[in-house]
Amino acid sequence: MHQHILALLAHERRTAALLSAPITRGASVSSAQMRASVAAMRLTRSVSALPEVERLAFEATLYVAMAGSHQIIALHLKTSEATVLAGSGGEGRRDGPAENAAFAQPSGITIGYNRLYVADAESSCIRAVQENEGVVETLAGGDLFDFGHRDGDGDTARFQHPLGIVFASHQGGAQGEYQGGTLFVADTYNHCIRRVSPDTGETTTLTPPGRSDLLNEPGAITAAGRFLYIA
Repeated sequence: MHQHILALLAHERRTAALLSAPITRGASVSSAQMRASVAAMRLTRSVSALPEVERLAFEATLYVAMAGSHQIIALHLKTSEATVLAGSGGEGRRDGPAENAAFAQPSGITIGYNRLYVADAESSCIRAVQENEGVVETLAGGDLFDFGHRDGDGDTARFQHPLGIVFASHQGGAQGEYQGGTLFVADTYNHCIRRVSPDTGETTTLTPPGRSDLLNEPGAITAAGRFLYIA
């Protein structure tokens, strides 16, 4: 099933376009504002031929980090309706109620612990979105002009334009040092992979920083089993 889903998403994402302007949280996104809905409709038609069990995967929500409008979008795959989940449209690092929160070119997004985690690239930090509570908070990192490379707890840690993030769960807690799961971040301009606790924001460095001969501006990251796969 996963192979079908990934292949279809990879095929259709070429037709998706970014939002050209901010939208009010909870409001529907018009076709003029989000041509990505066209891709979603094509995707819905494409999966109609799949067995019923596989179609269930598409009766859900796809969360999209919209770097251009500094917002997080919820794309409801069954209806092809897109709504704003978080972000006022202003650029910056502002926590609080989702409709008032500000992001700065959010570029990577993942789900874990019933929260969304966002690699907020331009503010060089990792954000968490509590969908049920409608709250945005900063888990680790700095701000628009406060970046670098430093390990430590959430407020101490520094990143430099992270683009990718993935939540990797631990089977039975056997892997990694954090209970239940770990966030792995492609710290793009530091040329390294970082490890972040979703509980505390504690950040450590997994690969040597600044070694562009090993990792040259890693931009995307995913996990499967005991392996990380990095673009």
